[in-house]
Amino acid sequence: MFGRRVISTIATLVIASLILTARSGSVSGTTGELSDRQASAVGREAVTAGGSLPNLQGEDAVEHLKKQGLYSSLAEAMTAARYKVYADERGEVDFYADNPAQRMSMKFDDGAMRLTIKQPLASSDDKRSKDAKAKALRDGKPRYRRGEASLRLVGAGYGNRLLPTSANPEMRAEGNRFTYHHQLKSNPSPITHHPSPIEEWYINSASGIEHGFTLNSPPMEREGDSPLRVEMEFGGRLTVRAKESGKGVVLIDGRGVAINYDKLKVTDAKGRELAAVMKAQGRRVSIEVADLGAEYPVTIDPVIDTEVRKIQASDRQAFDAFGISVSISGDTVIVGALDEGTSGSRAGAAYIFERNQGGANNWGEVRKILASDRQDRDHFGGSVSISGDMAIVGATGEDTGGSAAGAAYLFERNAGGANNWGQVRKIQASDRQAFDAFGISVSISGDTAIVGANGESTGGLNAGAAYVFERNQGGANLWGQVTKILASDREIGDHFGWSVSISGDTAIVGSPFEDTGDSNTGAAYIFTSVCDQWAEITKSQASDRDEFDEFGLSVSISGDTAIVGAPFEDTGGLQTGAAYIFERNQGGANNWGEVRKILASDRQANDEFGESVSISGNTAIVGAKDEDTGGGSAGAAYLFARNQGGADNWGQVRKIQASDREGDDQFGFSVSISGDTAIVGAPFEDTGAEDAGAAYLFTINCPPMISTLPVSVQRATTNSGATIATVSDDLTPASSLIVSVDSAPAGITLSNLVNKDGSITADVSANCSAPLGPNSVTLSLMDQHGLISMANLTVNVTAETTPPVITCPANITVTATTPGSTSVVVNYPAPTATDNCAVQSVVCTPPSGSAFPLGSTTVTCTATDSAGNSASCSFTVATFDVCTQDDSSSSRVLLWNSATGDYLFCCGSTVVSGRGTPSRQGNIFKLTHYATDRRLTAQVDNGTHRGSASLQKPVGQTLCSITDRDTRNNSCSCLAASQ
Repeated sequence: MFGRRVISTIATLVIASLILTARSGSVSGTTGELSDRQASAVGREAVTAGGSLPNLQGEDAVEHLKKQGLYSSLAEAMTAARYKVYADERGEVDFYADNPAQRMSMKFDDGAMRLTIKQPLASSDDKRSKDAKAKALRDGKPRYRRGEASLRLVGAGYGNRLLPTSANPEMRAEGNRFTYHHQLKSNPSPITHHPSPIEEWYINSASGIEHGFTLNSPPMEREGDSPLRVEMEFGGRLTVRAKESGKGVVLIDGRGVAINYDKLKVTDAKGRELAAVMKAQGRRVSIEVADLGAEYPVTIDPVIDTEVRKIQASDRQAFDAFGISVSISGDTVIVGALDEGTSGSRAGAAYIFERNQGGANNWGEVRKILASDRQDRDHFGGSVSISGDMAIVGATGEDTGGSAAGAAYLFERNAGGANNWGQVRKIQASDRQAFDAFGISVSISGDTAIVGANGESTGGLNAGAAYVFERNQGGANLWGQVTKILASDREIGDHFGWSVSISGDTAIVGSPFEDTGDSNTGAAYIFTSVCDQWAEITKSQASDRDEFDEFGLSVSISGDTAIVGAPFEDTGGLQTGAAYIFERNQGGANNWGEVRKILASDRQANDEFGESVSISGNTAIVGAKDEDTGGGSAGAAYLFARNQGGADNWGQVRKIQASDREGDDQFGFSVSISGDTAIVGAPFEDTGAEDAGAAYLFTINCPPMISTLPVSVQRATTNSGATIATVSDDLTPASSLIVSVDSAPAGITLSNLVNKDGSITADVSANCSAPLGPNSVTLSLMDQHGLISMANLTVNVTAETTPPVITCPANITVTATTPGSTSVVVNYPAPTATDNCAVQSVVCTPPSGSAFPLGSTTVTCTATDSAGNSASCSFTVATFDVCTQDDSSSSRVLLWNSATGDYLFCCGSTVVSGRGTPSRQGNIFKLTHYATDRRLTAQVDNGTHRGSASLQKPVGQTLCSITDRDTRNNSCSCLAASQ
């Protein structure tokens, strides 16, 4: 064990040294930092192969590795180590593996694979303070949302007959491949066929986790034409949704993390692809294969991943900046690498990829294209555009006609051979001058191309220009210049032509440093061709333009709609960025008015949202190259749809990022969209070499549709099972769409959201703090592809109608301190009042502390809540001015009113009340009452403070007598006064 530790430590030091030199640009081919366990594996190979390494730096280190034959093998070993399956020496599990590109990790034991995936939190989901988030990003510690799932093979068979797997399968790991050897339990039926074992395997790579099964023979005897069935079970807090294609499922973790399990492919021993579908029921997923006539072994091969496709140049080198420009048209993509070094330092190159090259949806490279007269620092590939079978590539550093006068090159798909993409024309401005930078931007549509030259100086230094070329101008396929177009109000330093885009007979040209309104506010100009004459028809600016926005740094047009980026616009923070949508007849015929300003949902300062834009039909994509989720300037792109959230609303439907994103990749530096596919460039991505660059392709299905239905709820109540929305989607069954609450005002809660075949119900609650009136709750709808629609639900909160609950004190009896008083000041306990929200006030009449007249007074108390609901209660206050109390028994008390003669005579638990005859002579107060059922006499001397009383009931039989030698000390209470 000691020896193993020593080897691990030495290996780690060796790898750390190489990583340091790689960061200075000296060692290419590394794939990033390795964990201790991975470094140990690579280090053992390095030390074994090459012995000890000298302490070398920079190019010396590279040369030494090449001479020792370690340069390529070490890089390969590092890559292998990142995806290798390791035995767990600590015994926590049997085997484990990491997948850094997909941010996944796997653990294998007792027949189950447990998967963990980390997705960086969007800023809107990260609840830390802005400073804390910024510090975490600087420290390389972004916050993640962690998703978890497990996968276990349940069994195999035909149709509904399934043989379960036995416990404790044999396990084996080799490199990045892990295998379970499953035995199937015998079926006790009369069938004597011995079950065939199943090999279940996982292959871990940057493109995802390939998971498959190999069956050397049918698992059991077939009956009829039932399909072969392999059944699995997913575990964890998952929702399993079948994809409409039948080739996969999407797993939605309880925390919102989406994991694809798809790309199903089944082949037999002869390589024939067998028809297969994937079905989901609860957490069980079955793969059904039409194996009738197949030759075994049969291989079943789906993939677990989180990404569509990442493409790179086949000959990538450090600092190529592949992805600095991108363009897509249908099934073809072109990617520029302006600093590629073939035949000259930074001469530049461009690469053509096609969707089905090398396999269905493989997006393989078909051609690398170069300028026929390439020279050092031409920067060919700084701009690219493709339309059908034609592509155009800009080269701003090309020197024909003057230093950096610039040029553009046209390529055609079948020129020089099928799919050869040969050069058919080099084009330049007819009045080219040094430093015009012709080719800074290019765009092509059908038989027309437009090229920007932002350094052109007609009208002032760097005022800028653009040039239009057509295929048959000057002769067949000559691509001659048709016109030079300039801004009508051009000035020095406008840089008109920095960006261009063309669609049919309409073009848009960006001028990001135009100063109308303020310095570098920016503008975009629309031109159209009428009778072969290109004329400016409008100048467009942002409605909220401000200095240094650089509106027009990026532009794109599709039919009657254009989008313009302003990456330094400050809504939400300095240089957050924005983009603006314009339409042709908005505000009048050919007016090209602004219809929408769009922003990233999780915008932060310095994102530079709007650095790149592209629009195709009803969908737009905007790049934010310096967005920080996943690392500083890792980058992101955002998708918007025309009617998302309302007619012409252009709402955000998805934020997309590279699965292997790292700091400074600048994903989103370039974007392009065509139909249902988008491509995003990350020119400083480091896979293969520092800043070699990459581009990523994403499938864009139409976002799901959500229509909200207004709902009402009273404060402090719940509207249970209220129907709040209806949902639908072109590809996902309505019942499989997932609705959640994105945001809601304080006090309003939606819970228990249920999707009943596209009708969404929820328990809508409003607590006492919920604002009255209409409130907007934002709902989020996700389909099986991870596309999101947002909609605003109106929740109308009405005042609650439940009155308060009020309880009054018991009836009370009070005596004045002096006989002969006409009133008594009474302080009584406050009533208790409660309410489902809040008691606003409690008012009693007469109020406590008032002077109550002698006799009985009813007190009424009213409680009112914040909604104006009220409730009342009452009690009585009986007041007297004369009191006698027996010296020997405090329970014998006589209270009377010297004015009216009303009295209460308390004899222990017996209370006698009535009205007698009062009289007064000086200080002597008398009360008599002679009746058929009683005889009462009483006297109080207010001068001597003596009193007496006698009550005969019935007459002739004394019930109570009172001797009171000091009336001043009486408690004056009659405990049973309420009777």
